[in-house]
Amino acid sequence: MEILKRTALHEATEQGHTATVDLLLKLGADGFLTDQRLQVPLHLATCKGYDKIATCLVSKFPQTVVYQDITGCTPLHFAIQQKHWSIAAELVSFIQSSGDINYHGVSAWLNAQGRSVHCLNLQDIHGFTALHYACIHGNFEICKALVSAGAAVSASLCEYRIRTGTAHLLGTWWKGKKLVGNRKSLKKEADQTQAFDVEAPAELVIQGCKQDFSNYQERLIVLELLLRRENADDSNREKPILVKMTPSPLLHIAAQLADINISVAVEMCRQLHKLRVEINMPHPRTGETVLLQECKRICILANKCSDANSLLVGRTTDQLALVRSLLELGANVDLANETNGESPLGCAAWYGHLALMDLLLEAGADKDGFLRRCSFSPLHFAALGNNVACAKMLIGRSATVNVEMPPANAETPLYFAIRSKSAEMVDLLLRSTADSCSPCTVQRDCSSFGVILSLKEGNNSQAEEGVNAGNVGVCAAPMVASPLTFGLLVAQSLKEFSAPEELSCTVERSRRQTRWKEMECICTMVAKRLLEVNGGSKGIVTRGDIHLACVVGFWELVQILL
Repeated sequence: MEILKRTALHEATEQGHTATVDLLLKLGADGFLTDQRLQVPLHLATCKGYDKIATCLVSKFPQTVVYQDITGCTPLHFAIQQKHWSIAAELVSFIQSSGDINYHGVSAWLNAQGRSVHCLNLQDIHGFTALHYACIHGNFEICKALVSAGAAVSASLCEYRIRTGTAHLLGTWWKGKKLVGNRKSLKKEADQTQAFDVEAPAELVIQGCKQDFSNYQERLIVLELLLRRENADDSNREKPILVKMTPSPLLHIAAQLADINISVAVEMCRQLHKLRVEINMPHPRTGETVLLQECKRICILANKCSDANSLLVGRTTDQLALVRSLLELGANVDLANETNGESPLGCAAWYGHLALMDLLLEAGADKDGFLRRCSFSPLHFAALGNNVACAKMLIGRSATVNVEMPPANAETPLYFAIRSKSAEMVDLLLRSTADSCSPCTVQRDCSSFGVILSLKEGNNSQAEEGVNAGNVGVCAAPMVASPLTFGLLVAQSLKEFSAPEELSCTVERSRRQTRWKEMECICTMVAKRLLEVNGGSKGIVTRGDIHLACVVGFWELVQILL
């Protein structure tokens, strides 16, 4: 016991021996003494859920209600964490009736600015107050009691302090920078304090649904309580000290619940919109709107379920419920990610989600809209992903098949179709008046949705899921080429697979050989279209094109070009 600094009162409390606790208190046991973890007996009583012992200790040692242990938890923290609601309600009621309790023999429990902290706003090592934990569980009565008692509804910065002379335990140093001393010395060191963001209580109300959404109706009421109180605080006085500058992405968190229960996600989003949460606010970290985030979730889910077609067909309508709801609430269907140019319609085109694309187009999405500096049009991504049905839908809605050449001189969708090595897609674009003559600058960088555009080792277009290609940089000197020249360059990377070899006919080799044959068909198709447009004139064909056709072994194409 001496090593752990435990007293008899600690042990009796932890074992729940009410009679022994009463006897020790009559004999003068000190309830202010802390053990090695800086816990007083009241910590143990609230953690174990011993109501009678907790009531007795609070009446005898009222200041211990605000004592923090080595992890920063007060007895109220423990009561709420362990769902001992009767004890938690009693502690909150006691604190509210007693006012802001003075700390017992401690003068350094201050924030970075040297101001005293309300006892209900004391934070643990995670930066969570008692209200944070009440919000995690979604208990409306406790949340209401805490807010009424003065708990900050927007505390989301952690500035934890430890006592002077605290024992050197590992947990002590989890709390960040240690500041000790009196009020003046703390003020001098305030500028050196490093605070970090934590989730706001309203965020935790929504996140708690991921573990248990059975009480989501109660959580909706808690959410309304917090946001209305926060709005009132903003209008009546300046924000509390412990508030992060970055706005909480409440709608984004609510939309993530669609993986658990899409009906709950829809209800959460509707409630947040009702409470005037901005629906088009980009996520502070990813830059995505909630609509784009949900579109990506649906498309990735559909991509994973592509092998289970029956399951996917049955769930398609349900999966679109949140997108449909967001559009009804006023989500901007054309708002793209400013960092990498990803847009909802471009997402549907890249992943080939026909139902989502149809819904977005019906909502008025711009079929040609994109951020030229870092992305391409939806038709580009439909062509690159070889999503013929999506391309047909876009073309049927009068999407621009040929982007304006000057001043960007960027690749047209035809180039992306050649990258995908899809003869069907190339044929569709050529029949839709795609320009087969004008040269474009070949892209050698990153674009939206993690697409890497390159010309190396036969991998002319790579897609890495989950990668936000935000930095657009040119890897090599720009190259200008016609569609025919570009097609031959792509085919050149597959030249080694042009002839079958019986001894090394692996699945990968067979697949690449099929691609090589597909590229021969594509190049022949483009050449015929090129000659047709120019009235049979071969002036547009260069010697370099003929040389490349010979190198890759497209002899039928060589005859056409000659």
